[in-house]
Amino acid sequence: MNRDDVELIEAINNADPIAFKKLFDTYWEKVYRTALQKLPTEEDASDITQDVFYMIWKNRANCGQFHRMQ
Repeated sequence: MNRDDVELIEAINNADPIAFKKLFDTYWEKVYRTALQKLPTEEDASDITQDVFYMIWKNRANCGQFHRMQ
């Protein structure tokens, strides 16, 4: 994890919506493409991608425990 990701996670821990949007904009396509490889439909991949980011925001106080985002 690079320094920018660490700072981003710290900002998300502090409930910074701009930081969360940056995280989403940076990683949504990678999450979606990974889900698309594993799931049968684009709709399922989209749903899982949404769930991933929802769970990150919901559990943002624990984001400091993420060791690797890529």
